[in-house]
Amino acid sequence: MTAKKRRAAQARAEAESDTKSADSLRHGQFAVCDGVEYRLGTRGGSWTLLSAKPLPGFTKVRSGEFFRKIAEDEEMECFRITHRGTYRGIDVSISGSNRGRVMAVTKDVRARDDGFEPFERSEWVKLIDREDGDLRVQEVRTSFPMPWRKNSA
Repeated sequence: MTAKKRRAAQARAEAESDTKSADSLRHGQFAVCDGVEYRLGTRGGSWTLLSAKPLPGFTKVRSGEFFRKIAEDEEMECFRITHRGTYRGIDVSISGSNRGRVMAVTKDVRARDDGFEPFERSEWVKLIDREDGDLRVQEVRTSFPMPWRKNSA
């Protein structure tokens, strides 16, 4: 393995550990740069790649937070990550997670009978343990155009 490939593999592993922990679901906007997935952000009106670890070309913002500005002519695959699933046969959106639980939201009124609480108009919500055998979660990736290119045409 060449040194360049080894660095890319190490950066990929570090970036993946930055965006997903055992107690959370990765969500938000991401881009793939040199085979590595990074969370997208903005800083000073410019789009950036974000990392929790120091990487070549990244600038430190504060401890555990680094960014690299994306040049307008850079090409990267961009995608949004959300989650959906089912709980006891009810379709749910997974909109957050903490302490080993996920927040499941549905418009299915049958959810009331499974312990969901009213949430917003016509929606029901329940915090569910990630290890609950009745919960099925699927990561959904939706591609979108490179946002830093919107104003250049």
